[in-house]
Amino acid sequence: MEKKLFKIDNIILVEKPLNIKYYEDNLNILHLDKILIDIHIVEYENKFNFTFLEEIKILTPLLEKNYYNFSFQKEDNKEFKYLICQINSIFIIFDINFYNDIKIEKNILKNSQIMIQTTNIDNFSIKILYYDKIEDFYKNKISNINNINGIALSIDCNYEKNIDFYKFNEVLKNNISYLILENFNNQDNNESLFLKSKINNLHLIANYDNSIKIDDIPVVKYRNGDLYSDNKHYFIDFLSKEGDEKLKDIYNSFLENNFCGIDLDPIIIKNTHYNAINNLVVRENSIFITYMSNIKKILQKLNNIVENYRKKLIFLTNILTKSLYNFIYIEEIDKNIYTILNNFEQYILQYYNNIGFKIKKRTFLNPKTFFVLIFCKFFIIDYKIVDFLEKNKNLKNIFVEFLDLRHNLKLFRDNLFYNFEEYGIIPFSLFKINNKIKGFFLATNFYVGFLKNIMVEKIFFLPKDRWYCIDSNKILDGNDNTFSYRGNNKFVILFQKENSIVPFYDSTQKNIFQNRIKFYIFVTNDFKINFSENFFLKNNSCEINHNFKILYKENFIKINYISEEKVNLNRFFVFHIVIEDSIKEVTISNKKVFFQKKTHNFIELTVFNKNNDISIEIETN
Repeated sequence: MEKKLFKIDNIILVEKPLNIKYYEDNLNILHLDKILIDIHIVEYENKFNFTFLEEIKILTPLLEKNYYNFSFQKEDNKEFKYLICQINSIFIIFDINFYNDIKIEKNILKNSQIMIQTTNIDNFSIKILYYDKIEDFYKNKISNINNINGIALSIDCNYEKNIDFYKFNEVLKNNISYLILENFNNQDNNESLFLKSKINNLHLIANYDNSIKIDDIPVVKYRNGDLYSDNKHYFIDFLSKEGDEKLKDIYNSFLENNFCGIDLDPIIIKNTHYNAINNLVVRENSIFITYMSNIKKILQKLNNIVENYRKKLIFLTNILTKSLYNFIYIEEIDKNIYTILNNFEQYILQYYNNIGFKIKKRTFLNPKTFFVLIFCKFFIIDYKIVDFLEKNKNLKNIFVEFLDLRHNLKLFRDNLFYNFEEYGIIPFSLFKINNKIKGFFLATNFYVGFLKNIMVEKIFFLPKDRWYCIDSNKILDGNDNTFSYRGNNKFVILFQKENSIVPFYDSTQKNIFQNRIKFYIFVTNDFKINFSENFFLKNNSCEINHNFKILYKENFIKINYISEEKVNLNRFFVFHIVIEDSIKEVTISNKKVFFQKKTHNFIELTVFNKNNDISIEIETN
């Protein structure tokens, strides 16, 4: 029987910025400004029902068949702890703290009712927050971990004795920054790989499974005393002091061998026999506790150990959980690209900012697979995939095109994730029509549209607003409608939104000192923006701030550019300025310049940045 109980001091917590009023006749109703939430608790089922007076839209998690179900005992270990709902322009966030499992369900008949349930009420709580702007929830919430950004080549040490790095660099266009060694044993057996990685200036990451040979070290065991092994590997019980010290010794050994990172796979033990896995125990201090009921505690302990190495080692994992906030989650591309895109959007909404992808299976290798190169921080490609691309010229050329686009957008992409961390601006979202993905946004001012073949032509969908097509140099008015495309692009088309600046690197130059930046400027109002560029110079981190201030009037536009940098790189900048009117005169730093007749809605000016201060004035008719 359902009871009406309101446990404000026990399970359901309400914190600022909520403005709460309690009704004397019904203490289980929360009044949040203009929003009412009716809370019903079914105690014996650990079930909490929340009913709103208005219809709600659930932004995350993505409910399949109206429910989301998570457990650390499942194969798919992705922990979503935020339930984010939108009512008109208001956002309600349920910050759910749970131990091992959670179920969220939306009432099929009532679009205003949701249910949250867990099997273990211990340490369970729901914190309810309310925001007018979703950015206020996201900003300043990400922990600062080692920033990893680049492409890694994954190699099986059992296979490689004569790796042809020239071939790999040719296919990957010298974009490799990391080398991941699978089935790594010791330095002696892989001396050639160490040497080749050093010659090719690659950082080493070792794949490791947290297992050891038995050496009087506590390991995960059965209740009857037998030790748990998987393929003759024994898993460390690092909740114990001895296991903790053993794991630290192992990580220190990687540091001594000049590794910059460790790829931990797997972390959670799997077993198809339900009774066996539930009989596993680990030692905590002087007592034994069940393994499956304490996975979250085990993951938190693992994260605490890693805390000591976060400035020295990069840690990768195949488990997505807030308990491993010092780790970078790597998802294998083993499903269609549209599922991958949906997943990534959910990761961002759940405030996971350190996400990478890897491709190992040829079955899932197709041109659309490369979409992730545009937006992901870290990408791992298996050496067998590179072998296949080297033999498949058409697919290789498509891959190289996306590699170039990835490089073009590096400065823009870096600032996307920085703005997410600092200001809560969501860096990635999908554009859907009738629940079908038609493209995606980077922030809100850059749109990647998917090209679709229809008979003899290609079409794409364009969201509402005015957009400048970077590929065709045309200005288009979007209204969630379709346009035909007759250009050379095969899969995607790029747009920037009105009143925005998008920086592009020159894809022919990978060296920061030679790399020209092209700023695409499509502004029809007064405008300010800053881009931060980071690089290493003689092993020291350097930062350049690119500052724009634009004054826009009738028949006149003034662009003030100032760069703040400790090292003057003396680079050339290209200003690609969208101008809809005919141009009368152009001056750069108070000097008139000759320009070719403007065509296709833009003028392009190349300027040598000698004094870190550039002023461009354009007078139109």
